[in-house]
Amino acid sequence: MTPGAIVYYVGQFIPLDRVMARSGTIGGVDQEDLDLEEYRYRAHLVDCRSYDGFSGSPCFVDLAYAELQPTPKEPPLALPEDVGLVADLIHVVQLCGMFTNHLVDKRETEAVSRYGVGVMLRSEEIREAVMTDELRTERAEADKAHEAAEAEGRA
Repeated sequence: MTPGAIVYYVGQFIPLDRVMARSGTIGGVDQEDLDLEEYRYRAHLVDCRSYDGFSGSPCFVDLAYAELQPTPKEPPLALPEDVGLVADLIHVVQLCGMFTNHLVDKRETEAVSRYGVGVMLRSEEIREAVMTDELRTERAEADKAHEAAEAEGRA
């Protein structure tokens, strides 16, 4: 993850009781000692409109890569003649974390998050947690039970 990357997240916007997609910008990576009340972990900081209801939201980053072959079609807008070869972009979307908190000014009482900074648990810790031997075994057993139910027409 690099500072300046755009992340997208989906959560419950509590004031309107609606599911909503939002976005933010990675402002700090691999942050420690954030003085959070409940948690102690390495996290990324996201510059965003951070409100109650988005905790637990999965966060995704959209990475764009240029194709190595020039595009045969004309771009939708005219480009200057000296631009050179133009190629399409390939977008790869990856899980990059999960919102767990937002930073608040403890002196301010009326604003949920005056700072506008969300705390994002890194995807590395999520993968580590879900890939334990115990959870792998549970998933394998659930898969077998589902396959058996499907074979019997109960799925």
